[in-house]
Amino acid sequence: MEYVYSNGSNTMNGSKKGNKHRRNKVKQIFQNILMLVFIFAIISMVFSVSLGKDKLTTKTIVVDSGTTLWNIANKICTNNNDLNVQNVIIQIKKINNLNSSMIYEGQELIIYEY
Repeated sequence: MEYVYSNGSNTMNGSKKGNKHRRNKVKQIFQNILMLVFIFAIISMVFSVSLGKDKLTTKTIVVDSGTTLWNIANKICTNNNDLNVQNVIIQIKKINNLNSSMIYEGQELIIYEY
């Protein structure tokens, strides 16, 4: 501990500087930990999104007369019990840029293969 004498009183300048230095060091360590957590979260999201997309492949089908999106989705769901007909219809509409559920004979649709 360093004592500095001025005007007959003593103060502890060395001790105050040490505390400030320790607080700054702790603050810097805390900021580094937060940055690492943030980077880890971003990397985890990127890998989870990319891994999920790699699992699905697509194929093109041609719509027959009288076929509806519900028929197509129901057939897909029958082969895969984990799927929901409404969700499959939404996926088909999304990947084919359909604004409605109307499809036509001879129309080509892209569907996921499960």
